Amino acid sequence: MIKPRAVEQIVSDIKRSSAHTLAGELCDITGAAHCVVTTGGHMGIALALRACGVKPGDMVVCPAFGEPSLLHAILWAGAIPMFADIDYDTWLMDGYHLEYALDKCVRMDWPLPIAAVASNLFGTPYEYEELEAICKQYGVMLIEDMRGSLGAGAGERRSGCFGDYSASLPAHGADIAAVFCRDQESYYKLRQYAKLFAGPGMTAIDTARQSLPYLEKEIKERTRVAREYQKHLGDYAKTQQIKKGFYSAHSGFAIALPDESATRIAREKLAEKKSLPSDSGLPCKLYKLAEEAGLPRAVMTNAGSIADRLLPLPINPYMNSKTIAQIAHIAVGE
Repeated sequence: MIKPRAVEQIVSDIKRSSAHTLAGELCDITGAAHCVVTTGGHMGIALALRACGVKPGDMVVCPAFGEPSLLHAILWAGAIPMFADIDYDTWLMDGYHLEYALDKCVRMDWPLPIAAVASNLFGTPYEYEELEAICKQYGVMLIEDMRGSLGAGAGERRSGCFGDYSASLPAHGADIAAVFCRDQESYYKLRQYAKLFAGPGMTAIDTARQSLPYLEKEIKERTRVAREYQKHLGDYAKTQQIKKGFYSAHSGFAIALPDESATRIAREKLAEKKSLPSDSGLPCKLYKLAEEAGLPRAVMTNAGSIADRLLPLPINPYMNSKTIAQIAHIAVGE
């Protein structure tokens, strides 16, 4: 008869082996040198922050506009978020606003942030070369928040290889996160700190592995949907700009309508047709969430303008042209 402890050890060994296999498959997709998988939610970013040396009370720069889970990860690590505004066209943290935030620390004689987290919003990568150069200049670690951008990239470099660390949710709905790094020393840190986190379950690992073979096809289909939206909406609403040479995984799609009133009306009409995605996890004004949590008030012009007029649209890879056109026409009030 096998003892219970022996059974637990066998299960643990199988799970560890499956997690290692998944990590290798994710490295093949991204081109990253190393990967560690952990439990999902915001824990991937939290693990990367720990590996960067972030301790309670340290400052971390992040975009003013993004998904709430990013702010949760920073606060969970005990760090203090410092917000950088976004570029008005790409909706991503850019070099100008990052440097402004870091230079403000120098001018005010504040301690510099230990790390900066830049998000790939809606699966679209940020301008990594510019941000990497600025972080290197100020001695700040850079973390790529690659939620939804697995398979995206710029030129020969793929999401998962930007900055010092990258954190991703490799499968929608699976309680698992992947953290990538560039060298053996960083990998050792990740593995050491990962012991403090709950590991992913077998179901989550299997779900992630089963989704990977379909990743390329799904990105291709979501790109088709995004281009059709652009064709219908380009003259009527502002859409996220993707820089030349960059390619997006299009894990989400949204438009910014002319004003809040138009956005509210479009939301109501799409809700009636049950064509509006859930608000769960959608980008919002992170600096406002921080203010509600008791942190100092901040004013972010671009983030506020885009967030107030943002209308998310469904981007299911199986949507046909007729459905896309119907949703687009409702969104712009036709």
